Parts: sequence; structure tokens; C-alpha cells
Amino acid sequence: MTEWLDVVDKNDVVISRKSRSDCHRKKLRHRLVQVIIRRKPLFLVQKRSSKKDVFPEYYEVSISGHVWHGETYLTAAKRELKEELGISYPRLKKLGGFSLNGDENCFCTVFLLDN
Repeated sequence: MTEWLDVVDKNDVVISRKSRSDCHRKKLRHRLVQVIIRRKPLFLVQKRSSKKDVFPEYYEVSISGHVWHGETYLTAAKRELKEELGISYPRLKKLGGFSLNGDENCFCTVFLLDN
């Protein structure tokens, strides 16, 4: 199944739609989400799959994923939590966002799940 992503300009405005593989291969700017999970006083840490094409087997302090074509950052964050951890209907707090240039050329919005 092809994963379609929105390609965005430097202001995070959608300019086209491309496949995930095209976005990575051509380093096209697209959207990501990260969800940090905190259960006081601890944070969840996960190890990425060895099958990932970007940063395989790295540890990360967030659940992360791509924002699919037509999705909002919040919808994507909730979908990723459901897919990866089976968490439904989370109350998420938006912490902010940042831009990355490199292996992932993207805008990323970060949310916190604090329980």
C-alpha cells in the first residue's frame, strides 16, 4: 500500500502530494508528528524497528509517524498512538513544532500524553 503524504513549502503550506518513498528519496519537505508519553516521573522510550528506512534500531522518546495526505497533525498523532500502542481517544497537549532538514526534511509537531 502506498502511503501518500502532503509536500509542504517553507511555511508548512501544502503544495503537492507524493508517496512516502518519493518524499524520502528526493528529500521533499513533508509533515511528521511526535507524541511524548509521560507517566510521572518516567518517560516511555521505544526502539525503532530494524525494518525502518530512516534510523533503524534507534531509540526514541516519542511515538512518531508521518501525517498522511489530508490529515491534521492532531489526527495523525491519535492514529499513531492507536496503531503503535492501542491507545484510543487520548487527551493530547500540543507542545510546539520544529523544522528538520537532513534525512527527514520535514515539519514536526510535538504532542504530550501525560497520565
